[in-house]
Amino acid sequence: YLEYGNCKTLFFKTFKTLFVIGLAPLLVLFFFGEYLFVFVFGPEWKIAGEIAKYFSFLIFFQFISTPLSFTIFLNKSQKKEMILQLFRTIFTILSVVLGHYYNDYMFSIILMVVVYCIYYIFNSLLQYQAAIGK
Repeated sequence: YLEYGNCKTLFFKTFKTLFVIGLAPLLVLFFFGEYLFVFVFGPEWKIAGEIAKYFSFLIFFQFISTPLSFTIFLNKSQKKEMILQLFRTIFTILSVVLGHYYNDYMFSIILMVVVYCIYYIFNSLLQYQAAIGK
């Protein structure tokens, strides 16, 4: 970054590698999570497998975004990151409140997963801007 003013080649290489590595667990948990939990832990764990199915998306996006998060420091985008964190916190709390209001924990979990996925997508876009030197 210091030499060229960007690190986009390394960023894209790392992003692609993390995407490919994270895709297999995402697909396995999403399509077979319930069956795996029942097989490993017993039938009373089926609901945990369903929850894992939804969380597989969150974990996938987190797996890609977190190792690249230090690029945000390269172009001093910490204030933008703080705003993203603030929105994530507010909407996470809102997800729990709405789940409680509707008396539906699964609704709350799905909303929370959506909030986190959106956060990680925007965070990755912020990281990309830093990596290309903007």
